[in-house]
Amino acid sequence: MTDFTPCGNPDHPRPTRAIVRMSWPDSRFRPTTACIGDMEVHVRASIDEGHAVLVQPVTPRPRRRQGSTYLVWSNEQRSWWGPGGANYTGDVWAAGRYDEAEATKACGMRTWSQGSPPPEVMVLAPENDCSAFTLDDIRAVPDLMRDRIAEATRSAVAEREAAQQAPAEDGP
Repeated sequence: MTDFTPCGNPDHPRPTRAIVRMSWPDSRFRPTTACIGDMEVHVRASIDEGHAVLVQPVTPRPRRRQGSTYLVWSNEQRSWWGPGGANYTGDVWAAGRYDEAEATKACGMRTWSQGSPPPEVMVLAPENDCSAFTLDDIRAVPDLMRDRIAEATRSAVAEREAAQQAPAEDGP
């Protein structure tokens, strides 16, 4: 498993670090991630052909960080937990904010079946490491949060699988 966001180009012989997310407002191409070389090619071609391309830096994969603010995503309800764990909302801005301990506790409250996603996952809030938002930042939040939800779900499944495959410690 890589600890970086890979370039979306399947022709790379091995995983290559993406530095940007690219999208085309006219829907000419599907949004993708790109390494420096692919970014240059796509941007030049789009400009030469008269098409706008939106280039945004890749957001680092969510990691649990001391002092960060988290949201709790319900994979079952396909919504965010509300403030204080009450109700659900599809609006990331109306979702409850939790510290790491609260989010960890919320995500560990229920068991989940093998082969299914965890009922809840903790996801870094969009405002982490950001003191202000531009209009482009706000527009990018839905994609950012979809990526964070997917990564948090993948990480939870991988952690569970790793724990199940770890050899049991022998007693005395």
